[in-house]
Amino acid sequence: MLPSFLSKVLHGKLDFTADQLFLVLEALKLDEKQREYIELCHAMNTCGVEARKKRLEKTILSLQKRHLQASEFVLGETFELDDEERLKEYYRDHWHLVIHAALGIKAYQASSERLAKDLGLPPKKLEDALAVLKRIGLLEATKQGWKPKVFKCNLSRNSPLFESWYLQSKVQSLAQLQRLETKDYYNYAAVFSADEATKLFFQQSFLALLRKVQEKSAEAKVERVYQISFEIFPWT
Repeated sequence: MLPSFLSKVLHGKLDFTADQLFLVLEALKLDEKQREYIELCHAMNTCGVEARKKRLEKTILSLQKRHLQASEFVLGETFELDDEERLKEYYRDHWHLVIHAALGIKAYQASSERLAKDLGLPPKKLEDALAVLKRIGLLEATKQGWKPKVFKCNLSRNSPLFESWYLQSKVQSLAQLQRLETKDYYNYAAVFSADEATKLFFQQSFLALLRKVQEKSAEAKVERVYQISFEIFPWT
C-alpha cells in the first residue's frame, strides 16, 4: 500500500476497499468487537444505498448501546467472586461495598468502633457486614486489624442482582446526602431535549471521565470513601 494512498485515506479523501480494510485490521490485531465496529462504520461510510445506510446506522447505534457499559471500562486488578452465592451476598446490601472500600483506610482497619461511628452505623450492623465480607473471602483478620483483599468490579447491568442493588444504593445515597453539609458534596441535574446520538455522546463522555477518575484514584492517597453515579434517561 503506497504511503500517498494511506495519507489520502487518513485525510478522508479516499476510502479503503473492504479487502484493504481487512488486511489493515489483521495487521493491527484488533479483537472481534473492535473489528466488527470498524467494519460496520466503513460499510456505512462507503454505502451508496440510502435504505441500507440507515439500517447500518441503526446497527451501529445498537452496538454502541450494548457496549457502553461501565464494566467495559474498569481498570486494574480484579478479584473475581467465582461463586454466584458469594456475589449475591456482596451485593444484597450496599453497605457491604461501602465498608469494604472504607477498610482500605488504615485508621479503620484497626478500629471498627471508629468506622461504625463515622458511617453512622449501629455496631451490630457493622459486625454483621464484616462477618459477611470475611465469609465470602474479601476480608481477613490480622494482628493489625482487618485486611481487605483487592476487589474492583462493576456489577453487570444485565445481572439479575443489578436492579435491586441499584435501587438500594440510590436510597442510601439520598439518605447520606441528607446527613452531609452542602459543602461536602456536589450534585447537578438537568432536563434537556436532544436525540439518540446526543444521548450516546453524553454516555461516551461519562465513560471517558470514568477512566480518568479511576486512573487518578489509583494514584491518590486513601483518605476517604466517595461515591460517583450517573444516569441519563428519557422522559418521553
